[in-house]
Amino acid sequence: MNRKIDAYNSTWLQRAAMRTAEFRNAGSYSERSSIWSEIKPVYMDIQNYKCAFCEKRLSGEEIGTIEHDIEHFRPKKKITNWKIPKSLNGVPITKAIRNQPGHHLLAYNPFNYTTSCKPCNSILKKNNFPIEGQYDVTQASVISLIRYELPYLLYPLGNFDKNPEDLFFFVGIHPVSKGNSLREENRARVTIEFFKLNDHVQRKHLFIQRAETILALYRIMETIVVNGIVDEEDAKEFANRTSLHAPHANCARSFMILYKNDRDEAYRVFKDAQKYYNSVSK
Repeated sequence: MNRKIDAYNSTWLQRAAMRTAEFRNAGSYSERSSIWSEIKPVYMDIQNYKCAFCEKRLSGEEIGTIEHDIEHFRPKKKITNWKIPKSLNGVPITKAIRNQPGHHLLAYNPFNYTTSCKPCNSILKKNNFPIEGQYDVTQASVISLIRYELPYLLYPLGNFDKNPEDLFFFVGIHPVSKGNSLREENRARVTIEFFKLNDHVQRKHLFIQRAETILALYRIMETIVVNGIVDEEDAKEFANRTSLHAPHANCARSFMILYKNDRDEAYRVFKDAQKYYNSVSK
């Protein structure tokens, strides 16, 4: 990550380190103006111009910078208590103390950034950061914090946290926990609830885009099975939709696996997606 940032802006890391030293001396985050937006395009590119949390496609750098929020994964100034939905009763979520300070030492840590859509960041995430362990705002290492804080939300960049596909998959257009262990099941459930990934009313367009993905993939896979061949354009679309970097990749890859294992069930899921897609206003 640092190499990409340095290649894009050769002075940013040095300036970021100087600001972090000031926050360390002060014991909190405070500055009149910030510089993290300067490297927003680096994260837009790494994430292939999709939201880090809901996977929807966002616009490219030429016109889409305003559409992407550069998001502090761990809040930098203060941590607030997320209003836990009743569906998560029994899941152990640590309550932040009154005026809980944020992770001021991570305000300029490259592994505390993602880019996300405005609904995920500005409306849903805000200053919330649900964990199972204990908040420790004295740490400057995100790897140590994963072990100590036991966060529920998944950091999707790099390789030091779980891949979201390891924790939940999609049954059609709906995300479902894989239930590998109680801890991983809880992480999946909290992530799904936190970003309202299964709320077809408030996040209708996510469901529409997932349905579009399934309809396209089913057509291509049926063409391959029936005709035994696929043309160049279909092959390109199939690769683009099932790539790890594609929008709604988890949904697409879940459906691809289902089709390979149970074609009849895949047809049922396809028909459900088609019915939903035809029933909603675009």
